[in-house]
Amino acid sequence: MAIQRAVVKGTIADFVSIRNMFTANVVESYPGEATSLWTTYLTQFFGMLYDMLHTGSVFTSFEILQLNSGVWELVTEEPFIHAGTDTTQAIANQVALVFIGKALGVKHVGRKFIGGLTENTVQVNGLAASFIADAAQALIYYVSPVDVELGGTLTPGVVDHNNLFYPFVGGFVSTFLGSMRRRKPGVGS
Repeated sequence: MAIQRAVVKGTIADFVSIRNMFTANVVESYPGEATSLWTTYLTQFFGMLYDMLHTGSVFTSFEILQLNSGVWELVTEEPFIHAGTDTTQAIANQVALVFIGKALGVKHVGRKFIGGLTENTVQVNGLAASFIADAAQALIYYVSPVDVELGGTLTPGVVDHNNLFYPFVGGFVSTFLGSMRRRKPGVGS
């Protein structure tokens, strides 16, 4: 059993770097199974979103980091070649679809901001009605454990400031679009 993070890397329009971080408790039935579990989890989640993302939203790889004595250590980096499929006009890079994962406890919340949306995907300040079912399915993948036939499991959730893991027990898709955080190079994490 290990607490791990997957950091999905990509770009929007070939020049804006994007990162999406996911945290989970991973139980491997054989050494190295974590890569397969993370690939399944990320493919399911992002697979529901490609129709909402502009073709310029490209994912290239994901890192797996493991929490050891309060420090996140790199385990591996794996290819993850996927891209949005919507060819309509892209909207501002900072505008994002927001997923909220809820774990037990007052402040145990995971937020996932997905940028690279298109005009076709949004309506006024929210998600267009034609994409609500896909977003709801992506949310289910975001908060639900992944099991593989050999016995390994990946249980998504959050880690608190004491490095304790809390699995998601539910969640929702935000009614309104959000705004992704921006960081300056070398500042913040």
